[in-house]
Amino acid sequence: MGICSETLKTLGFTTENQTKRARARSSSLPSILRTASSESGSSSSSGSGSSSSSNADGKKSHKLVKLKNLKNGGTTIKNDPGEYEYYYKPLETIHNPFNTKCVSSDKGYSVELKMDTPPNKVVLLPDLATQHSEVTTSHRSNSSTTHLFENSSTSSVPDVWMASQALTNGGIAVSGTLVVKSLYPQIPQRLRHQSVALKYFVEEYACFVDGTNNKTKHIRLVNKKNDGDITHLLPCGELRLDLTDLVDPGSIDGVRWLQPRHTYELPFTFTLKPHDFPASVRTYFGSTHYRIESLTQVGNEAVDTSLLTDQILLKRVLPTTSNVKYESVQMQGDWNDELNYDILLSSKMIEMGNPFDVQIGLLRTLASRIRLETVSISLSQTVAIPCINSKTGDPLPTSYLKKNDIEIYRKEIHATCASNHASSNSKMRSVLGQAKFNRGLRSPAAVRSGAKSCLRDDVLQTHQLKDLVLDEDAAPWLRPFYCEVSDTCDGRSRLKITHAINIRLAISNAALDHEGVFDTHPAHLTFKIPVLLVDHDMTMNLWLPPYVGGIGEQEFDTTQAGVCPSALVAAGPPPPDYSSVM
Repeated sequence: MGICSETLKTLGFTTENQTKRARARSSSLPSILRTASSESGSSSSSGSGSSSSSNADGKKSHKLVKLKNLKNGGTTIKNDPGEYEYYYKPLETIHNPFNTKCVSSDKGYSVELKMDTPPNKVVLLPDLATQHSEVTTSHRSNSSTTHLFENSSTSSVPDVWMASQALTNGGIAVSGTLVVKSLYPQIPQRLRHQSVALKYFVEEYACFVDGTNNKTKHIRLVNKKNDGDITHLLPCGELRLDLTDLVDPGSIDGVRWLQPRHTYELPFTFTLKPHDFPASVRTYFGSTHYRIESLTQVGNEAVDTSLLTDQILLKRVLPTTSNVKYESVQMQGDWNDELNYDILLSSKMIEMGNPFDVQIGLLRTLASRIRLETVSISLSQTVAIPCINSKTGDPLPTSYLKKNDIEIYRKEIHATCASNHASSNSKMRSVLGQAKFNRGLRSPAAVRSGAKSCLRDDVLQTHQLKDLVLDEDAAPWLRPFYCEVSDTCDGRSRLKITHAINIRLAISNAALDHEGVFDTHPAHLTFKIPVLLVDHDMTMNLWLPPYVGGIGEQEFDTTQAGVCPSALVAAGPPPPDYSSVM
């Protein structure tokens, strides 16, 4: 007899036990989906046609399918002969949608994949590398930067081993349940195989440069060597659990049966260790995505194979030991012996949707007649991929960079004296800081000419820009910081996304020329500050929990005679004020 769902809920199993069982059954159970790691997967895919029969070495050939064209609502391969390993294009969700339930009326069973992930399918792994100690030795010796996000080059990669030493988290669990039901009232059905796998797929791009002519550049997939290569469509890595033995474990001959009108709940858990799995991303220059796949084979004679898939989004988040949020940036200097500047950015970490502040202080010399025309603040994003010699296949020291810029704040200073016009991107929040001008000494020439205040010839100006906000939907290309090590280009990042805050000042000369006309050719000063751009999920570990009073604390009325308050309560410090600490 089978096991009811209540009994199966109490059954536990480890990955090691499931691996041993899978090896014992591998000789008799056909493997429909690819179960090899990234190393073995590359070798098995080479030289095999997408719809040919088994190879001479016994390995099954691959066959391309579209999940939406399968039976039972896009889930089932009917009368599967067991000759192929099926694959699909995981990024094409229109042709290969996520489907978590299969009902087979002719075979009399149903399978449902239930994940314990949040509705947004986001899984957080606190192992985002940002600090100086997490950068390679070569990068430290050639650069004075202290953070990984300050360098856009793909040659700057995180030191995984060193970064792991500072982590106290052993990984995260991705869990769920497979619910298998027998729908027939009398006839049992044979369960040939039941497994669940966590797979990740990578599309890695690089810029192939002609070794003799650096002007000849082609951007193409690294893991697709020719038109017939399907490596980029196969998983780069996976974790698989064989759950077959959890159904009808009392079977003597090893044959598993779905008993009539029974429900089997099969729990499973994958443990993702830090730095073992790449973060999810989707860009024009590369993608990484995950799918949870359930494989079910049922049939007394003709076997049907059912495939269920669900999505997870893996995000690297800042560990609790990160202090980058509390690091400010200050830039001081002079320009052309006429202007001294002092610029302050409130934090190196910019969280999309949260405000940040910029303060600009300008002090001109008394003899200078320069004036400030425009103040603008923007965020630039740089996407970098490796460069490869197209003839030798060796990685080059350079990187291919694609830059985009979005304006956050802009103010025309000289346009009018009576009003302060500030503009921002239409997708920015309307709450922007107003510039405050501290007027200083006026030049005698300006006073004699009628004090034309539009010249803005103040000796000292202070611009305090508060509550600047960059929203997540400000641009379709906007992504938070991302850096993953390449598996094909040694010592390179396969995709790196970095950001910088650009503060631009347009300055012109307020003096009149010999014809009495103002100089209309301003100089442009740009201050570039590298920042760590994150979203809300990536900062969840940095927020302190709300203070909760201790259990059993009591209040005593000390005004009553003969009542002595507890020494512990009287001497204990008050709850900490987190805002003042930070």
